[in-house]
Amino acid sequence: MNEWLDLHIYQVLLIVYISILSGCTGKVYKKFDLFSPWTITNIVWTLILFFFIFWGEYLYQLKTQFYTALLLWITFFNLFSVIQFDFTTKFHGKNIFNVTIYNILIVVLVVLMPIYFYKIYLSIGGSFTNLAYTIRITAQQGNLEIGVLKYIRSLASALMIVSLWRWENNKKTAVFLVIANILMGLSIMEKGTFFTILVVIIFIFYCKKKISLKTITILALCFLAFSFFFNVLRQRDIHNEISFINFFSIYITSPSVAFETLEASSSAYFGESTFPFFYKISNALGLTDIETVSKVKEFVWVPVYTNVYTVMAQYFVDFGYPGVAIFASINGFINGFVYKKCLTGSSIMKCLYSYLLSLLLLQFFQENFFVSISVVIQHLIIFFLLYSSDKIKLNHRFSHVR
Repeated sequence: MNEWLDLHIYQVLLIVYISILSGCTGKVYKKFDLFSPWTITNIVWTLILFFFIFWGEYLYQLKTQFYTALLLWITFFNLFSVIQFDFTTKFHGKNIFNVTIYNILIVVLVVLMPIYFYKIYLSIGGSFTNLAYTIRITAQQGNLEIGVLKYIRSLASALMIVSLWRWENNKKTAVFLVIANILMGLSIMEKGTFFTILVVIIFIFYCKKKISLKTITILALCFLAFSFFFNVLRQRDIHNEISFINFFSIYITSPSVAFETLEASSSAYFGESTFPFFYKISNALGLTDIETVSKVKEFVWVPVYTNVYTVMAQYFVDFGYPGVAIFASINGFINGFVYKKCLTGSSIMKCLYSYLLSLLLLQFFQENFFVSISVVIQHLIIFFLLYSSDKIKLNHRFSHVR
């Protein structure tokens, strides 16, 4: 018993601490809110810690670097998401849906999708040999020569989210867009796309009271099984055997262990890992001439190969422990604001939070907000175009208050 406690004392203490935080927020709001940013964060990290307690022997042991960073992340994210949610005013405006722009964007998507898939086919050498592996490696290395066509992934995703929120208006279009997004995910062999689709559908249909928690649990288990077989499919040698527990080790717990390999404040320049998007803009404007870092990180052995380091990695590498605390606060602030507007009726924020939710759920895996902020902005622009205000809507006859 003493040996077990010595091995897992920090994990147990953190679980107790998270439970206390959850209890405090529960007392404030007098109800359990499954999809709130603070609840999602607390559940995600509690599950990860439980995985370490029961299956941690398959990986290297965690050290104080991860525990310290996680304590800061959980504390400041909870604090600022709850405070911002409480201080944000309710949404009192009108949601005016612009059908004209919506139809135009649907046509654009339908026209460009075949060109997009053909470009990907050419990028992988025009061969179907070992297709899954070839597509994935080419995508990871950034060799998919599709130019501006890459933006239709965001267009398809944003249109799907909007259409699912308007499910009652046009179910066929919504189903078509879900299928389109699945094809987009297959085109680059990216499980993250499928995860986002699943999360969006679950959240929206749960809000519409079309599915229950039981259904959510079943869908989550189905996705877990799908992820395992999908991972096997895209291996170099499809005959390699990969155990289910190894899959768990790689995709559930190994990012936390990989975080231990990072060095605090080790970036070559300010915000090297956190702000690649802004440095790309600065380079394009001629203000700087900096080689930005790739989103795809180096693999480390923990003792399985992984190249993901949790949501805290970029902040820790760039700014150390203070960076983890500061960006936990910023992320909490943003998510608390968006969630309050979402709950109180803003269609734009409903759509945005539907997308951000998948990023929150994957925080044990990697950082996807600041590193991929261009994708977030692309979604937001489309949401604004479709739910334009009364002053900027293009056509009164084809706009509807929803």
